[in-house]
Amino acid sequence: MSVSTQRFLWAGGLPYLDGLTEALRSAVPTIEAHECVGSFRRLCATVGNLDVLLKTVDPERLSRDLGACFGKERIRREKDGSLLLHGSVSGRASKQAIPFRLLASTPDFWGTALFFHTGPAGHLEEVVRRAACRGIAIAPGKFPACEETDIYAAAALPWIPPELRDIPDVCDWADNGSLTDRIRDLVGVNDLQGDLHMHTTWSDGSNSLEEMCTAARDRGLRYLVITDHTERVFVAGGLPEEQTLRQWDEIDALNNRLDGLTVLKGVECDVLENGDLDLSDHALARADWVVASLHFELDQPRGQITRRFLKAMEHPEVCVIGHPTGRIIGHHPGCDFDAETIFKAARETGTFLELNSNPRRLDLDDVHCRSARERGIPIVLSSDAHSADGLDVVRFGINQARRGALGKSDVVNTFSWEDVKKRSKKG
Repeated sequence: MSVSTQRFLWAGGLPYLDGLTEALRSAVPTIEAHECVGSFRRLCATVGNLDVLLKTVDPERLSRDLGACFGKERIRREKDGSLLLHGSVSGRASKQAIPFRLLASTPDFWGTALFFHTGPAGHLEEVVRRAACRGIAIAPGKFPACEETDIYAAAALPWIPPELRDIPDVCDWADNGSLTDRIRDLVGVNDLQGDLHMHTTWSDGSNSLEEMCTAARDRGLRYLVITDHTERVFVAGGLPEEQTLRQWDEIDALNNRLDGLTVLKGVECDVLENGDLDLSDHALARADWVVASLHFELDQPRGQITRRFLKAMEHPEVCVIGHPTGRIIGHHPGCDFDAETIFKAARETGTFLELNSNPRRLDLDDVHCRSARERGIPIVLSSDAHSADGLDVVRFGINQARRGALGKSDVVNTFSWEDVKKRSKKG
């Protein structure tokens, strides 16, 4: 079995983590607690390896137990006296293994180890600097802290969630008094009232219209928009205009017999190579919601891609730009556009931007989400589900939203459908 040397998706690491922690629980009874650290704990879109911190009151026995389980030749002592073990773990349904590192700490240094092993380096340096300004020296293995809150308290800071620690100026938010409120307001999965981008068997989805509605209602959603592809996206079963209109008739009929859920007539309309839309203005005007997306010719020059976006955003029926960069993580970096120009146009035209929760997309990414928030551009957090189970990928979008410091009010679909419609061009 080969061991991956590439970064892997955060979502893809979950089954490997389950396998690793299951093995640890059954073979190493000296572990009191464990916590993923590093980029995995910071909810980064991709991860280089699984770093797991183990809590134990008996490091020597833990070392023997780990040696018996994984091989004692893999264990070494770090400079601060902590244990480190390298290995690889395979997933239940994969022929490839990914690397992991096991790190250990005693309870009295648990908070210290958690802080330093979570990173990133710039954040550690800033917190340590702030503590030093107060006459407190913080260093691995030398500053005992049972909880991370003790570290931050030494720097006169509230505890900062790991997903915010990659933001260069996050500690400065404490200086202007906004940090506590922004942490408290971070968006969560339970804040979402609806899903504004999904597919059915009418195009390239694997579940029927009614099955998607049932799944959405079972998950507590109050509304959803069906957004099957238009004809240009022939590789994904894109619909001719007359079929899109027939689907909308079916949605109207379905709404008459569904309780507790509002189903909206939508479409993921392809933005053609010249910026035109792949549906007539008459049809677009009938839709409750229009997602405009680029699927082809993503390698066009920066200026041309930017003009395609601008033309689409100027259309009075386009509500949101779907997966704006078009990236597929690990396969295609996405298109190159003038982000500042696009953000300005989004604000001026009232066009929302999407954070697509597909773990291979996560598009917009956390950095773009933060930039959009700073410019007052609302974000639509969508599943882009192609199956009933696909609705659950919003958790991965939420990870990136939180890394981008998005609050509940920054995400369009935390509001009721009535409020969403009022805020959109359709209102």
